[in-house]
Amino acid sequence: MVLAEWVFPEFRMSCQELYFRGRAEKCDTGLFIPSGTSLSFDTYFNGMFYGEFDKNTVVRTIIVSTITSGSLELSLYSMGQDRLKNRLATLKSEGNNKQNSFPEVRIADLPPSGILYVNVTAISDAVVHRGFYETNVHSVSDLKIAVVICTYHREDYVYDTLGRMHEGLLGKEEFLNAIQCLVIDNGNTMDLHYDPNIRVIPNKNCGGSGGFARGLLEAVSSDANFTHVLLMDDDIRFECEIIARTIRFLRLTKTTRKQLCVGGHMLLENNPGILYEAGGTFQSGRIWGYGGGTDLTDTASLLRTCVLPTAQYNAWWYCCMPISEVRRNGLPMPFFIKCDDIEYALRMDMQVVTMNGIGVWHKDFAEKNSPHLEYYIKRNELVVSILYETATSIRNAIGKLVRAYGKAIATGNTGTVPYILKAYRDFIYGPAFFEETDEEILNNTLMQQAGQRGEGRLRSLLLEYPQVLAIIVKLVIKCRKLKDTYKSGMMRYRTPDFWNRRLEIQEDCLQK
Repeated sequence: MVLAEWVFPEFRMSCQELYFRGRAEKCDTGLFIPSGTSLSFDTYFNGMFYGEFDKNTVVRTIIVSTITSGSLELSLYSMGQDRLKNRLATLKSEGNNKQNSFPEVRIADLPPSGILYVNVTAISDAVVHRGFYETNVHSVSDLKIAVVICTYHREDYVYDTLGRMHEGLLGKEEFLNAIQCLVIDNGNTMDLHYDPNIRVIPNKNCGGSGGFARGLLEAVSSDANFTHVLLMDDDIRFECEIIARTIRFLRLTKTTRKQLCVGGHMLLENNPGILYEAGGTFQSGRIWGYGGGTDLTDTASLLRTCVLPTAQYNAWWYCCMPISEVRRNGLPMPFFIKCDDIEYALRMDMQVVTMNGIGVWHKDFAEKNSPHLEYYIKRNELVVSILYETATSIRNAIGKLVRAYGKAIATGNTGTVPYILKAYRDFIYGPAFFEETDEEILNNTLMQQAGQRGEGRLRSLLLEYPQVLAIIVKLVIKCRKLKDTYKSGMMRYRTPDFWNRRLEIQEDCLQK
Protein backbone atom coordinates (compact mmCIF):
# COMPACT_ATOMS: atom_id res chain seq x y z
CA MET A 1 0.00 0.00 0.00
CA VAL A 2 1.31 3.46 -0.94
CA LEU A 3 1.94 5.77 2.02
CA ALA A 4 3.02 8.91 0.16
CA GLU A 5 3.68 9.99 -3.41
CA TRP A 6 6.45 12.44 -4.19
CA VAL A 7 5.20 15.88 -5.11
CA PHE A 8 6.87 17.95 -7.81
CA PRO A 9 6.43 21.69 -7.34
CA GLU A 10 4.29 24.14 -9.17
CA PHE A 11 6.80 26.94 -8.85
CA ARG A 12 4.11 29.62 -8.90
CA MET A 13 2.82 28.29 -5.58
CA SER A 14 5.79 27.50 -3.44
CA CYS A 15 9.54 27.37 -2.95
CA GLN A 16 11.58 24.61 -4.53
CA GLU A 17 13.41 23.64 -1.32
CA LEU A 18 10.20 22.22 0.16
CA TYR A 19 10.35 19.58 -2.61
CA PHE A 20 14.00 18.94 -3.51
CA ARG A 21 17.48 20.38 -3.08
CA GLY A 22 19.54 20.95 -6.22
CA ARG A 23 18.93 21.99 -9.84
CA ALA A 24 16.13 20.50 -11.88
CA GLU A 25 13.17 21.55 -13.99
CA LYS A 26 9.54 20.50 -13.93
CA CYS A 27 8.58 18.83 -17.19
CA ASP A 28 5.37 17.25 -18.49
CA THR A 29 6.27 13.79 -17.18
CA GLY A 30 8.04 14.64 -13.94
CA LEU A 31 11.32 16.29 -12.93
CA PHE A 32 14.07 16.77 -15.53
CA ILE A 33 17.61 16.46 -14.12
CA PRO A 34 20.56 17.61 -16.29
CA SER A 35 23.55 15.30 -16.65
CA GLY A 36 26.00 15.57 -13.76
CA THR A 37 23.40 17.08 -11.41
CA SER A 38 22.53 15.69 -7.98
CA LEU A 39 19.24 16.15 -6.18
CA SER A 40 18.34 15.38 -2.58
CA PHE A 41 14.79 14.72 -1.41
CA ASP A 42 15.37 15.27 2.33
CA THR A 43 12.59 17.84 2.19
CA TYR A 44 9.27 18.77 3.75
CA PHE A 45 7.09 17.19 1.06
CA ASN A 46 9.28 14.39 -0.28
CA GLY A 47 11.09 12.96 2.71
CA MET A 48 9.45 10.15 4.70
CA PHE A 49 9.04 11.26 8.31
CA TYR A 50 8.21 7.87 9.72
CA GLY A 51 7.90 8.67 13.44
CA GLU A 52 4.12 9.16 13.46
CA PHE A 53 3.62 6.03 11.38
CA ASP A 54 5.65 4.07 13.92
CA LYS A 55 3.66 5.44 16.87
CA ASN A 56 0.14 5.40 15.45
CA THR A 57 -0.15 2.87 12.63
CA VAL A 58 0.46 -0.79 11.88
CA VAL A 59 3.27 0.15 9.47
CA ARG A 60 6.55 -1.53 10.45
CA THR A 61 8.44 -1.55 7.15
CA ILE A 62 8.84 0.93 4.30
CA ILE A 63 9.77 0.34 0.66
CA VAL A 64 11.04 3.30 -1.38
CA SER A 65 10.57 3.21 -5.14
CA THR A 66 11.11 5.51 -8.11
CA ILE A 67 10.22 5.42 -11.81
CA THR A 68 12.93 7.06 -13.93
CA SER A 69 14.26 7.50 -17.45
CA GLY A 70 17.92 7.90 -18.34
CA SER A 71 21.05 6.87 -16.49
CA LEU A 72 21.01 7.60 -12.74
CA GLU A 73 22.48 6.59 -9.43
CA LEU A 74 19.97 6.50 -6.58
CA SER A 75 20.97 6.30 -2.93
CA LEU A 76 18.67 5.76 0.05
CA TYR A 77 19.59 7.55 3.29
CA SER A 78 18.28 7.89 6.82
CA MET A 79 18.99 10.80 9.14
CA GLY A 80 18.09 11.31 12.80
CA GLN A 81 18.05 14.26 15.17
CA ASP A 82 21.86 14.25 15.25
CA ARG A 83 21.80 14.96 11.47
CA LEU A 84 24.21 12.11 10.75
CA LYS A 85 23.50 10.66 7.30
CA ASN A 86 23.45 6.88 6.95
CA ARG A 87 23.50 5.42 3.46
CA LEU A 88 21.26 2.34 3.46
CA ALA A 89 21.44 1.25 -0.19
CA THR A 90 22.48 2.37 -3.69
CA LEU A 91 20.94 1.47 -7.06
CA LYS A 92 21.99 2.13 -10.66
CA SER A 93 19.18 2.74 -13.12
CA GLU A 94 19.29 2.62 -16.94
CA GLY A 95 16.43 2.80 -19.38
CA ASN A 96 13.06 4.46 -19.88
CA ASN A 97 10.23 4.39 -17.32
CA LYS A 98 12.15 1.93 -15.20
CA GLN A 99 10.90 1.15 -11.70
CA ASN A 100 13.64 1.06 -9.08
CA SER A 101 12.81 -0.32 -5.64
CA PHE A 102 15.16 -0.25 -2.68
CA PRO A 103 15.25 -3.15 -0.21
CA GLU A 104 12.59 -3.04 2.48
CA VAL A 105 13.55 -0.96 5.53
CA ARG A 106 12.41 -1.74 9.08
CA ILE A 107 11.38 1.39 10.99
CA ALA A 108 12.81 -0.17 14.17
CA ASP A 109 16.27 -0.04 12.56
CA LEU A 110 16.03 3.68 11.79
CA PRO A 111 16.93 6.63 14.07
CA PRO A 112 13.92 7.71 16.21
CA SER A 113 11.96 10.71 14.88
CA GLY A 114 14.06 10.92 11.74
CA ILE A 115 13.75 11.06 7.98
CA LEU A 116 14.14 8.52 5.17
CA TYR A 117 15.00 10.01 1.79
CA VAL A 118 16.60 9.50 -1.64
CA ASN A 119 19.53 11.21 -3.29
CA VAL A 120 19.62 11.14 -7.12
CA THR A 121 22.63 11.76 -9.37
CA ALA A 122 22.05 12.01 -13.12
CA ILE A 123 24.82 10.29 -15.11
CA SER A 124 23.09 11.39 -18.31
CA ASP A 125 20.17 13.75 -18.77
CA ALA A 126 17.39 12.02 -16.85
CA VAL A 127 13.82 12.31 -15.65
CA VAL A 128 12.30 11.25 -12.35
CA HIS A 129 8.72 10.48 -13.28
CA ARG A 130 7.53 9.32 -9.92
CA GLY A 131 8.71 8.52 -6.41
CA PHE A 132 6.73 6.88 -3.64
CA TYR A 133 6.88 5.27 -0.22
CA GLU A 134 4.85 2.13 0.39
CA THR A 135 4.43 -0.63 2.93
CA ASN A 136 3.67 -4.34 2.75
CA VAL A 137 0.48 -4.15 4.83
CA HIS A 138 -2.98 -3.36 3.53
CA SER A 139 -5.66 -0.98 4.81
CA VAL A 140 -6.88 -1.71 8.31
CA SER A 141 -10.13 0.21 7.87
CA ASP A 142 -12.32 1.70 5.14
CA LEU A 143 -12.64 5.46 5.17
CA LYS A 144 -15.06 7.95 3.69
CA ILE A 145 -14.27 11.60 4.32
CA ALA A 146 -16.54 14.62 4.13
CA VAL A 147 -14.31 17.58 3.22
CA VAL A 148 -16.04 20.66 4.63
CA ILE A 149 -14.99 24.07 3.31
CA CYS A 150 -16.66 27.09 4.90
CA THR A 151 -16.52 30.18 2.68
CA TYR A 152 -17.69 33.77 2.58
CA HIS A 153 -17.00 35.70 -0.66
CA ARG A 154 -13.72 33.94 -1.45
CA GLU A 155 -14.84 32.37 -4.70
CA ASP A 156 -11.43 32.57 -6.44
CA TYR A 157 -9.70 30.57 -3.73
CA VAL A 158 -12.45 27.97 -3.48
CA TYR A 159 -12.90 27.46 -7.24
CA ASP A 160 -9.16 26.97 -7.56
CA THR A 161 -9.11 24.47 -4.69
CA LEU A 162 -12.06 22.49 -6.01
CA GLY A 163 -10.74 22.49 -9.57
CA ARG A 164 -7.42 21.01 -8.47
CA MET A 165 -9.16 18.45 -6.27
CA HIS A 166 -11.42 17.50 -9.17
CA GLU A 167 -8.44 16.94 -11.46
CA GLY A 168 -5.90 15.54 -9.04
CA LEU A 169 -7.83 13.58 -6.43
CA LEU A 170 -11.54 12.92 -6.82
CA GLY A 171 -11.18 10.98 -10.05
CA LYS A 172 -8.38 8.67 -8.89
CA GLU A 173 -9.31 5.04 -8.53
CA GLU A 174 -7.63 4.88 -5.11
CA PHE A 175 -10.12 7.41 -3.74
CA LEU A 176 -13.30 6.54 -5.60
CA ASN A 177 -16.24 6.79 -3.17
CA ALA A 178 -13.83 7.90 -0.43
CA ILE A 179 -14.23 11.69 -0.63
CA GLN A 180 -17.12 14.10 -0.90
CA CYS A 181 -16.73 17.88 -0.69
CA LEU A 182 -19.32 19.99 1.12
CA VAL A 183 -18.86 23.70 0.41
CA ILE A 184 -20.79 25.73 2.98
CA ASP A 185 -21.47 29.05 1.26
CA ASN A 186 -22.13 31.70 3.91
CA GLY A 187 -22.17 34.41 1.24
CA ASN A 188 -24.66 32.60 -1.03
CA THR A 189 -22.61 33.54 -4.11
CA MET A 190 -21.19 30.24 -5.40
CA ASP A 191 -22.41 27.98 -8.18
CA LEU A 192 -20.82 24.64 -9.04
CA HIS A 193 -22.11 21.64 -10.97
CA TYR A 194 -19.22 19.83 -12.66
CA ASP A 195 -18.48 17.10 -10.09
CA PRO A 196 -21.08 14.90 -8.35
CA ASN A 197 -18.72 14.62 -5.37
CA ILE A 198 -18.86 18.38 -4.73
CA ARG A 199 -21.96 19.99 -3.20
CA VAL A 200 -22.43 23.71 -2.61
CA ILE A 201 -24.77 24.37 0.33
CA PRO A 202 -26.11 27.94 0.82
CA ASN A 203 -26.02 28.91 4.49
CA LYS A 204 -26.98 31.79 6.74
CA ASN A 205 -23.89 33.79 7.64
CA CYS A 206 -23.11 32.96 11.25
CA GLY A 207 -19.37 33.14 10.69
CA GLY A 208 -16.91 30.31 10.52
CA SER A 209 -18.51 28.66 13.54
CA GLY A 210 -21.88 28.58 11.81
CA GLY A 211 -20.39 27.38 8.54
CA PHE A 212 -18.51 24.51 10.13
CA ALA A 213 -21.51 23.66 12.32
CA ARG A 214 -23.61 23.39 9.14
CA GLY A 215 -20.98 21.19 7.50
CA LEU A 216 -20.87 18.89 10.51
CA LEU A 217 -24.67 18.72 10.60
CA GLU A 218 -24.73 17.76 6.94
CA ALA A 219 -22.03 15.11 7.39
CA VAL A 220 -23.68 13.54 10.43
CA SER A 221 -27.14 13.47 8.84
CA SER A 222 -25.90 12.07 5.52
CA ASP A 223 -26.60 8.52 4.42
CA ALA A 224 -23.12 8.43 2.83
CA ASN A 225 -21.70 6.69 5.93
CA PHE A 226 -18.84 9.13 6.44
CA THR A 227 -16.17 7.93 8.86
CA HIS A 228 -14.30 11.23 9.10
CA VAL A 229 -14.78 14.91 8.47
CA LEU A 230 -12.02 17.21 7.22
CA LEU A 231 -12.52 20.91 8.03
CA MET A 232 -10.68 23.41 5.82
CA ASP A 233 -10.50 27.20 5.48
CA ASP A 234 -11.57 28.78 2.22
CA ASP A 235 -8.43 30.92 1.75
CA ILE A 236 -5.72 28.26 1.69
CA ARG A 237 -3.52 26.75 -1.02
CA PHE A 238 -2.33 23.17 -0.77
CA GLU A 239 -1.06 20.13 -2.63
CA CYS A 240 -3.88 17.62 -3.19
CA GLU A 241 -1.43 14.91 -2.12
CA ILE A 242 -1.82 16.02 1.52
CA ILE A 243 -5.43 14.78 1.53
CA ALA A 244 -4.28 11.50 -0.02
CA ARG A 245 -1.64 11.17 2.72
CA THR A 246 -4.20 11.88 5.41
CA ILE A 247 -6.50 9.16 4.10
CA ARG A 248 -3.70 6.60 3.76
CA PHE A 249 -2.44 7.34 7.26
CA LEU A 250 -5.90 6.95 8.78
CA ARG A 251 -6.54 3.74 6.85
CA LEU A 252 -3.56 2.19 8.68
CA THR A 253 -4.05 3.50 12.21
CA LYS A 254 -4.05 1.02 15.06
CA THR A 255 -6.54 1.04 17.93
CA THR A 256 -5.60 3.61 20.57
CA ARG A 257 -7.18 4.81 23.79
CA LYS A 258 -7.91 8.17 22.21
CA GLN A 259 -9.29 8.77 18.73
CA LEU A 260 -6.82 10.31 16.28
CA CYS A 261 -7.20 13.77 14.77
CA VAL A 262 -4.85 14.58 11.85
CA GLY A 263 -3.95 18.25 11.64
CA GLY A 264 -2.22 20.13 8.86
CA HIS A 265 0.61 22.58 9.46
CA MET A 266 0.05 26.18 8.45
CA LEU A 267 2.78 27.63 6.22
CA LEU A 268 2.92 31.31 5.30
CA GLU A 269 1.58 32.14 1.86
CA ASN A 270 3.84 35.18 1.49
CA ASN A 271 6.92 33.26 2.75
CA PRO A 272 6.12 29.68 1.78
CA GLY A 273 9.08 27.97 3.42
CA ILE A 274 8.21 29.27 6.88
CA LEU A 275 6.03 27.39 9.36
CA TYR A 276 3.42 29.46 11.18
CA GLU A 277 2.04 26.73 13.44
CA ALA A 278 2.13 22.96 13.91
CA GLY A 279 -0.75 22.60 16.35
CA GLY A 280 -0.70 24.18 19.77
CA THR A 281 -2.01 24.28 23.29
CA PHE A 282 -4.32 26.45 25.40
CA GLN A 283 -2.84 27.32 28.79
CA SER A 284 -3.42 30.09 31.35
CA GLY A 285 -6.16 31.55 29.18
CA ARG A 286 -3.87 31.98 26.17
CA ILE A 287 -3.17 30.25 22.85
CA TRP A 288 0.34 28.90 22.34
CA GLY A 289 1.21 27.66 18.86
CA TYR A 290 4.09 25.27 18.21
CA GLY A 291 6.91 25.67 15.73
CA GLY A 292 6.21 29.25 14.65
CA GLY A 293 8.97 30.79 12.53
CA THR A 294 10.65 27.46 11.68
CA ASP A 295 12.42 27.50 8.31
CA LEU A 296 11.21 24.29 6.71
CA THR A 297 13.81 24.51 3.95
CA ASP A 298 16.58 23.97 6.51
CA THR A 299 17.35 20.32 7.31
CA ALA A 300 18.11 20.81 11.01
CA SER A 301 14.96 22.88 11.55
CA LEU A 302 12.91 20.36 9.60
CA LEU A 303 14.05 17.54 11.85
CA ARG A 304 13.25 19.53 15.00
CA THR A 305 9.61 19.71 13.94
CA CYS A 306 9.51 15.92 14.42
CA VAL A 307 9.94 16.34 18.19
CA LEU A 308 7.61 19.26 18.91
CA PRO A 309 5.36 18.89 22.02
CA THR A 310 2.11 16.98 21.54
CA ALA A 311 -0.60 19.41 20.46
CA GLN A 312 -3.93 19.86 22.23
CA TYR A 313 -5.56 21.30 19.13
CA ASN A 314 -5.07 21.90 15.43
CA ALA A 315 -6.75 24.88 13.83
CA TRP A 316 -9.45 24.34 11.26
CA TRP A 317 -7.44 25.55 8.30
CA TYR A 318 -6.92 21.75 7.96
CA CYS A 319 -8.22 19.36 10.60
CA CYS A 320 -9.50 15.80 10.08
CA MET A 321 -11.44 14.05 12.86
CA PRO A 322 -13.62 10.94 13.27
CA ILE A 323 -17.30 11.61 12.75
CA SER A 324 -18.05 9.35 15.73
CA GLU A 325 -16.49 12.05 17.93
CA VAL A 326 -18.76 14.68 16.37
CA ARG A 327 -21.81 12.56 17.21
CA ARG A 328 -20.55 12.08 20.75
CA ASN A 329 -19.45 15.65 21.49
CA GLY A 330 -21.87 17.81 19.55
CA LEU A 331 -21.27 20.89 17.41
CA PRO A 332 -19.05 23.99 17.69
CA MET A 333 -19.88 26.86 20.03
CA PRO A 334 -21.47 29.94 18.38
CA PHE A 335 -18.30 32.06 18.58
CA PHE A 336 -18.76 33.42 15.02
CA ILE A 337 -14.97 33.42 14.48
CA LYS A 338 -11.87 32.67 16.58
CA CYS A 339 -11.29 29.92 19.18
CA ASP A 340 -14.15 27.65 18.08
CA ASP A 341 -11.60 25.09 16.90
CA ILE A 342 -9.68 25.28 20.18
CA GLU A 343 -12.77 24.86 22.35
CA TYR A 344 -13.88 21.91 20.22
CA ALA A 345 -10.51 20.19 20.51
CA LEU A 346 -10.45 20.62 24.30
CA ARG A 347 -13.98 19.22 24.52
CA MET A 348 -13.16 16.21 22.36
CA ASP A 349 -9.82 15.41 24.03
CA MET A 350 -8.45 13.54 21.02
CA GLN A 351 -4.87 12.66 20.15
CA VAL A 352 -3.74 15.31 17.66
CA VAL A 353 -1.22 14.15 15.06
CA THR A 354 0.72 16.60 12.90
CA MET A 355 3.56 15.68 10.56
CA ASN A 356 5.81 17.13 7.91
CA GLY A 357 4.39 16.70 4.43
CA ILE A 358 0.84 17.62 5.46
CA GLY A 359 0.56 21.39 5.41
CA VAL A 360 -1.29 24.27 3.76
CA TRP A 361 -0.36 27.79 2.79
CA HIS A 362 -2.41 30.53 4.45
CA LYS A 363 -2.05 34.29 4.67
CA ASP A 364 -0.16 35.51 7.71
CA PHE A 365 -2.76 36.60 10.27
CA ALA A 366 -0.81 39.82 10.74
CA GLU A 367 -1.85 40.75 7.18
CA LYS A 368 -5.51 40.17 8.05
CA ASN A 369 -5.35 41.98 11.36
CA SER A 370 -8.13 44.39 12.24
CA PRO A 371 -8.97 45.98 15.59
CA HIS A 372 -12.41 44.34 15.62
CA LEU A 373 -10.79 40.88 15.67
CA GLU A 374 -9.48 41.68 19.15
CA TYR A 375 -13.07 41.57 20.33
CA TYR A 376 -13.55 37.96 19.19
CA ILE A 377 -10.14 36.81 20.35
CA LYS A 378 -10.54 38.21 23.86
CA ARG A 379 -14.20 37.28 24.33
CA ASN A 380 -13.84 33.73 23.11
CA GLU A 381 -10.57 33.08 24.96
CA LEU A 382 -12.37 34.12 28.14
CA VAL A 383 -15.17 31.63 27.48
CA VAL A 384 -12.76 28.80 26.68
CA SER A 385 -10.76 29.55 29.81
CA ILE A 386 -13.77 29.54 32.12
CA LEU A 387 -15.00 26.26 30.61
CA TYR A 388 -11.70 24.38 30.82
CA GLU A 389 -9.51 26.23 33.35
CA THR A 390 -12.15 26.98 35.95
CA ALA A 391 -9.80 27.24 38.93
CA THR A 392 -7.68 30.01 37.42
CA SER A 393 -9.97 31.48 34.76
CA ILE A 394 -10.90 34.73 36.51
CA ARG A 395 -7.31 35.41 37.59
CA ASN A 396 -6.21 34.78 34.01
CA ALA A 397 -8.98 37.04 32.72
CA ILE A 398 -7.82 39.94 34.91
CA GLY A 399 -4.20 39.43 33.92
CA LYS A 400 -5.15 39.34 30.25
CA LEU A 401 -7.13 42.58 30.56
CA VAL A 402 -4.32 44.43 32.31
CA ARG A 403 -1.73 43.23 29.76
CA ALA A 404 -3.89 44.08 26.73
CA TYR A 405 -4.83 47.53 28.04
CA GLY A 406 -1.27 48.31 29.09
CA LYS A 407 0.11 47.22 25.73
CA ALA A 408 -2.43 49.34 23.84
CA ILE A 409 -1.50 52.44 25.86
CA ALA A 410 2.25 51.77 25.64
CA THR A 411 2.20 51.27 21.85
CA GLY A 412 -0.35 53.97 21.11
CA ASN A 413 -2.68 51.37 19.58
CA THR A 414 -5.63 52.68 21.56
CA GLY A 415 -8.12 51.86 18.80
CA THR A 416 -8.25 48.29 20.11
CA VAL A 417 -9.22 49.31 23.66
CA PRO A 418 -13.01 49.74 23.03
CA TYR A 419 -13.09 46.25 21.47
CA ILE A 420 -11.26 44.74 24.44
CA LEU A 421 -13.60 46.40 26.92
CA LYS A 422 -16.68 45.31 24.96
CA ALA A 423 -15.38 41.74 24.86
CA TYR A 424 -15.15 41.73 28.65
CA ARG A 425 -18.56 43.31 29.14
CA ASP A 426 -20.22 40.77 26.84
CA PHE A 427 -18.40 37.94 28.61
CA ILE A 428 -19.59 39.20 32.01
CA TYR A 429 -23.16 39.35 30.69
CA GLY A 430 -23.06 35.56 30.60
CA PRO A 431 -23.79 32.79 28.09
CA ALA A 432 -27.24 34.16 27.28
CA PHE A 433 -25.42 36.80 25.22
CA PHE A 434 -24.80 34.21 22.50
CA GLU A 435 -28.50 33.41 22.16
CA GLU A 436 -29.76 36.99 22.33
CA THR A 437 -27.31 38.47 19.81
CA ASP A 438 -27.64 38.57 16.04
CA GLU A 439 -24.06 37.70 15.13
CA GLU A 440 -24.10 39.15 11.65
CA ILE A 441 -25.41 42.51 12.86
CA LEU A 442 -22.83 42.53 15.66
CA ASN A 443 -20.01 41.74 13.24
CA ASN A 444 -21.08 44.47 10.80
CA THR A 445 -21.22 46.99 13.65
CA LEU A 446 -17.76 46.00 14.88
CA MET A 447 -16.31 46.28 11.37
CA GLN A 448 -17.82 49.72 10.84
CA GLN A 449 -16.24 50.92 14.07
CA ALA A 450 -12.86 49.45 13.11
CA GLY A 451 -12.05 52.38 10.86
CA GLN A 452 -12.42 54.91 13.65
CA ARG A 453 -9.33 56.38 15.27
CA GLY A 454 -8.66 55.59 18.90
CA GLU A 455 -8.22 58.17 21.61
CA GLY A 456 -4.76 59.57 22.29
CA ARG A 457 -2.73 57.79 24.93
CA LEU A 458 -3.37 60.27 27.74
CA ARG A 459 -7.05 60.72 26.91
CA SER A 460 -7.52 56.95 26.66
CA LEU A 461 -5.80 56.49 29.99
CA LEU A 462 -8.06 59.07 31.67
CA LEU A 463 -11.31 57.93 30.03
CA GLU A 464 -10.92 54.16 29.95
CA TYR A 465 -8.83 53.35 33.01
CA PRO A 466 -11.92 53.67 35.28
CA GLN A 467 -13.78 51.27 32.98
CA VAL A 468 -10.96 48.76 33.26
CA LEU A 469 -11.15 48.97 37.06
CA ALA A 470 -14.94 48.55 36.98
CA ILE A 471 -14.59 45.40 34.85
CA ILE A 472 -12.00 43.96 37.24
CA VAL A 473 -14.33 44.57 40.19
CA LYS A 474 -17.22 42.85 38.38
CA LEU A 475 -15.02 39.87 37.53
CA VAL A 476 -14.08 39.45 41.18
CA ILE A 477 -17.63 39.88 42.48
CA LYS A 478 -19.24 37.60 39.89
CA CYS A 479 -16.45 35.04 39.84
CA ARG A 480 -18.35 32.03 41.16
CA LYS A 481 -21.60 32.87 39.36
CA LEU A 482 -19.83 33.26 36.02
CA LYS A 483 -18.13 29.90 36.37
CA ASP A 484 -21.38 28.15 37.22
CA THR A 485 -23.48 29.82 34.52
CA TYR A 486 -20.96 29.20 31.74
CA LYS A 487 -20.42 25.58 32.75
CA SER A 488 -24.15 24.89 32.61
CA GLY A 489 -25.34 27.47 30.09
CA MET A 490 -22.99 26.81 27.16
CA MET A 491 -24.02 23.16 26.92
CA ARG A 492 -27.20 24.00 25.00
CA TYR A 493 -25.32 25.90 22.29
CA ARG A 494 -23.61 22.83 20.87
CA THR A 495 -26.76 20.86 20.04
CA PRO A 496 -28.29 20.28 16.59
CA ASP A 497 -31.55 21.88 17.81
CA PHE A 498 -29.77 25.13 18.65
CA TRP A 499 -27.89 25.26 15.36
CA ASN A 500 -30.94 24.35 13.30
CA ARG A 501 -32.68 27.37 14.84
CA ARG A 502 -29.66 29.64 14.54
CA LEU A 503 -29.05 28.74 10.91
CA GLU A 504 -32.80 28.62 10.14
CA ILE A 505 -32.54 25.09 8.77
CA GLN A 506 -35.60 22.97 8.20
CA GLU A 507 -34.77 19.35 9.04
CA ASP A 508 -35.76 18.15 5.59
CA CYS A 509 -33.28 20.61 4.03
CA LEU A 510 -30.29 18.63 5.27
CA GLN A 511 -28.60 16.60 2.52
CA LYS A 512 -31.15 17.70 -0.10
